[in-house]
Amino acid sequence: MKIIQKTIVIIILGLFAVACQKDEDEPLKIISTKEVVRNGEVIVEASYRNELKKMYFILMSPNTAVVTRATDFDPKLVNRKYYGKEVIPSEFTHYAQTYQVVGIKSYAFNYSDKLKSIVIPQTVTTIGEDAFTGCSILESITCKAKTPPEIRDLFAGYMSQYFQEIRVPQSSVDAYKNALGWSSYADYIVGIEE
Repeated sequence: MKIIQKTIVIIILGLFAVACQKDEDEPLKIISTKEVVRNGEVIVEASYRNELKKMYFILMSPNTAVVTRATDFDPKLVNRKYYGKEVIPSEFTHYAQTYQVVGIKSYAFNYSDKLKSIVIPQTVTTIGEDAFTGCSILESITCKAKTPPEIRDLFAGYMSQYFQEIRVPQSSVDAYKNALGWSSYADYIVGIEE
C-alpha cells in the first residue's frame, strides 16, 4: 500500500512540475496600460500584477506593436531595465484595442544587466539590431516562431559569458541555423518541443 501511495505522490508531483514548466513560458497578465506620444510614436507602458514588472511597446499600424525600452516611454527611466525571466506576450489590449506583438526594437533589451532569460512569442517576425547587447547574465533565449524572425545581430559581440542556448521549435532548428543573422549563433541553437 505504501508503495502505491508513494507512486501516486511521485506522479502528482511530476504532473505539477510539468504544469509549472508550461506556465513558466506564459506571459504575465497585464493589469493596466498607459501611453505617451513621443516623436510621433505612441508608446505604451504595460504593467503586470503589482506594477513592479513592466514592458514597453511602440504601437504600429494596423493593430501591431514592437517591444521597446523604458527610456522610449520616459527618458527619466534610465534605471528601469528588464530583469529575471521576461516573457513577451503575443498580444495585449490597450484602450479596448488588441495589438499583436510582431517585433523587438533595436536595443530594446540592451544593458538589461539582470536579464537572465527571454521568451519570444511566435508572432514576432523581426528583432532589431543589438536587441540584447550587454545583458551580462543572459543565459538563454527561447524563440517560439517557426519561421526565424529577421535579425541582423543579437549581441554585436557582447554576448554574456553565461549564455548557453537559443531554444527554437524542434522542426525549425535547421532553418534557424541557416538563416541570415541566426547562423552566427548556430552552435547555440537547440530544438524544443512544439
